[in-house]
Amino acid sequence: MEAVAKTVKTLINQADPRSTWKQHDLVNLDWIDIVETLGFHENRADDEYKVKYSWGFEMDGQEGAIWDWKGSYLDKMWSAWGPREMFVQLFGEEHVL
Repeated sequence: MEAVAKTVKTLINQADPRSTWKQHDLVNLDWIDIVETLGFHENRADDEYKVKYSWGFEMDGQEGAIWDWKGSYLDKMWSAWGPREMFVQLFGEEHVL
C-alpha cells in the first residue's frame, strides 16, 4: 500500500453512544493496512456476533468509523462511516467505493 500523508487523528471515546451506519465500502485492505494507516489498533466495542474489528476516530474535526461485517475482513472488505474524502485521503481512491 502506498504511503499517505497523515493528519493528526484522535480516538473517539469508546463509551460514545452515537451510532454509525455503512456509507462506504473499503476494499482490498488487510487489517494491518488499517492499523498502520490509522496508527492504532481497533478501539470500539461492537456486536460481538457480527463484528470482529471496529475503529472509531477523528481526523481534522470530522468523525469516522471502520468495521468488518460478518467476516468481511476475510475478503479484505470493510464498512466505513464518515466523509468519503477522509477515507480517500487515508487509503487512496482505489480503496474507497
